[in-house]
Formats: sequence, C-alpha cells, structure tokens
Amino acid sequence: MDMVLSSLEVVPRLTAQLMMFYKTCPRPITVEFITGLCLCYREKKLLVGSEDYGKDLTGVQNLRKKHRRLEAELASHEPATQV
Repeated sequence: MDMVLSSLEVVPRLTAQLMMFYKTCPRPITVEFITGLCLCYREKKLLVGSEDYGKDLTGVQNLRKKHRRLEAELASHEPATQV
C-alpha cells in the first residue's frame, strides 16, 4: 500500500516535468494524452483511497487481485518515470 501511495504522490511532479518536456519534445504531445494521464491518476487515487475492505472472503480476494494488478501496473511504468 505504501508503494502505491508513494507512487501516486509522484504523479503531479511528473506531470509538471511532462509539461516542461512538451516544449522541447520533437513529437507533439496532445491535450488528449495529458487529459488521459490526469484521468488515470484520479482513477488510481480513488482505488488506493478506498475504505472498502470486502464483506466476505470473495470480496477480499477480489480486492487483493485489484491491488496486485495496480502494483504491477505501477511497477511496469516505473522505468519510464525515472528522471
């Protein structure tokens, strides 16, 4: 959980760096791309901030699967975010 929260705290800083990069990038970054990035950030933040702990064993197992997928997704993006 701490890894997910710390990863999400980095997103605003990375967004600012992305905007600086936009000015020097040979390939244009579209508004749609940045909007998608912001939407993705909000979606992940809602998942991490959820107070849902599952009502039964199946619910808990599903939440654990979601958490593992989220951690795997964040880990897959980590090399691209290293500055």
